[in-house]
Amino acid sequence: MKVISSWNYLGNKVFSPVGEVIFSAPGEIKVCISINEYIIILLDRQQVQNGANVYCYKYSELLWSISEGLGIYGESHFTSIYLRDDLYLYAYEKSGIEYKLNYETGEILSSELIK
Repeated sequence: MKVISSWNYLGNKVFSPVGEVIFSAPGEIKVCISINEYIIILLDRQQVQNGANVYCYKYSELLWSISEGLGIYGESHFTSIYLRDDLYLYAYEKSGIEYKLNYETGEILSSELIK
């Protein structure tokens, strides 16, 4: 069973429900999703240094990051992350491709052009 919860975030920091800083990300956080003990964040693309703008932490430990998808249709950075009704993690790329991701590993499970 997946447990979906909310974490507070401001700027580049994610906070516990009692206000403790859990971790500081390498850029401004735009979206923060929690699935069980995994915290997946989307960073502002303008502020990242290495190109990666989707990160997954387990508590304060960085597990994986994704810099881009397949890049088939030009621009390939991620503009959103979200959960759908099937409770899988999805990332949408600027080129119009939606990726279904394994939230534990960052592996791309499938992709579809939806633009």
